[in-house]
Amino acid sequence: MSGEGNFLNNGESRTFGPGDVLFVPAGVEHRFQNFSADFATWVIFYGPVGCENAK
Repeated sequence: MSGEGNFLNNGESRTFGPGDVLFVPAGVEHRFQNFSADFATWVIFYGPVGCENAK
């Protein structure tokens, strides 16, 4: 969407910017770091059909 910064994914840091797609497998530590003031993004979660009802 907008902005730039660093993305920590499973201990590895990468720079990101508009147009990048970032993937994180379930259960992996991740976070955005050192991002610009104009940072905005979409976050999409997905998984197998029926998992939304799993307990």
